[in-house]
Amino acid sequence: MCHQMAMEHESKQKEQAANSSASAPQTPSGENSMRDANVPIIWVLGGPGCGKGTQCEKIVAKYNFSHFSTGDLLREEVASGSDKGKELQAMMKQGILVPNEAVLKLLEAAMAKALSSTVGYLIDG
Repeated sequence: MCHQMAMEHESKQKEQAANSSASAPQTPSGENSMRDANVPIIWVLGGPGCGKGTQCEKIVAKYNFSHFSTGDLLREEVASGSDKGKELQAMMKQGILVPNEAVLKLLEAAMAKALSSTVGYLIDG
């Protein structure tokens, strides 16, 4: 079953590559609309050290998906020095779990930024 899904996706990916990114869904402001996009989103979940990163590397290499790690997104925001990054850093230093809403906002922004050039999303974390 997984092989069949992979083959169907590969066929769809080739079809999407044949179309220009200019045909990506647009919002009134001219930005691509994630809501209207027809690209797969795959979540890879598992405990620390279980091989999520290894499997993600293989999927990205084969299917050219945009890969996002929630941990990396949080670290990048902290490293940016933004007010939000400072807020996140304070929570993480105290051992407080970052609220799902904050993680999802970072993820949504990263996904929207990649929308015009992606064939699919791979989310790790």
